Amino acid sequence: MSKIAILNNTVLSNFSSVNRLDLIKFAFDEYYTSKDVVDEVSIGIKRGYDFLQQVRENIYPLNKNGWLRIENIRKLSDYKLYDKLLKTVSRGEASCIVIAYQKGWIFVSDDKDARIIADSFGVKISGTLGILKIAIDKGIISIKEADFLLDLMIKRGYRAPIRNIREILEVE
Repeated sequence: MSKIAILNNTVLSNFSSVNRLDLIKFAFDEYYTSKDVVDEVSIGIKRGYDFLQQVRENIYPLNKNGWLRIENIRKLSDYKLYDKLLKTVSRGEASCIVIAYQKGWIFVSDDKDARIIADSFGVKISGTLGILKIAIDKGIISIKEADFLLDLMIKRGYRAPIRNIREILEVE
């Protein structure tokens, strides 16, 4: 079964801030984001977060070779849910949750409130730490490199619930 993910700005920002957006591509089979997240990325670039340009460069159709595709809310009932979620989370988070719920995709975000809401709808969830763990499990990066990236992400603004990747690795 194909693992399809819709990514929120938090995770995209974390990986682009350390120039390792490529690690996301090892975690899932297909990658989407919403138009609202694309708008958030554009606003971030305008505010001087130049590292977000990497995200923009990987969005299809902005780049014909982009791997991150844009998906939109399509049904009226989903717009009503989106509007309801806006009382608690941002537009990017709300749209990604609704799309993940609608399509049965994995919602990828580090925002605690958004994750709680997605979980309440039965949506599968992942985030920055999950992607780092998958990259370790697949042998793409070492534990030491994951710790280095995590530390760098924290220094650049990621409010991680852990300080060491070993805290989420299974002890054998």
